[in-house]
Amino acid sequence: MDNEYAWACECGAMNGVLALEAAGINRVVCYCGDCQAFAHYLDRAEDVLDDAGGTDIAQMSAARVTINEGLDHLQCMRLSESGIHRWYAGCCRTPIGNTGGYGMPFIGVIGAKLITPGDADDVLGPVGSKIQTGSAKREIDGAGGFPLGAIWRFMRIIVGAKLSGAQKRAPFFDAASKEPIVVPVILDEAERTALMAKVAAA
Repeated sequence: MDNEYAWACECGAMNGVLALEAAGINRVVCYCGDCQAFAHYLDRAEDVLDDAGGTDIAQMSAARVTINEGLDHLQCMRLSESGIHRWYAGCCRTPIGNTGGYGMPFIGVIGAKLITPGDADDVLGPVGSKIQTGSAKREIDGAGGFPLGAIWRFMRIIVGAKLSGAQKRAPFFDAASKEPIVVPVILDEAERTALMAKVAAA
């Protein structure tokens, strides 16, 4: 049986439950520039990123996330037309997680904000991989790209969600239209350049 973990945005206007199962979670720390840019976009770099620019992410089936209250506060942004969907609570700009499109039914839950500090290892399990370390602010021990173990765990989440039909239960996309339930803000080139300048200067 899944363990249920109650989560809430910082101001409490949006809340819900994570249905967690250790075998269904791929926990990584990602140092890519795009994840750093998302934190800066939300003005959350200080409390989302670690001292090397890493974001603690727990990848799981998107259907494992339930939003009980505050759905009207849900917002989405993309760094470009082809960028992944980055979801947050607009009420207090708390990051929730990153998803692909409807056909990629996963979410990378951003543990730094949704999990009580100090509880992450017990709730999400240990960090399995450190990825995209070439963009870190300092040298990081670990693989610099996508370790095979992380790729395997990620693909198992995707395939499992597709086979079970879990993507139809995920709260971020309309199952009929396969479109995000809120229209994403897509940054233009000037906005993206300015944001990446913040990342470089941090």
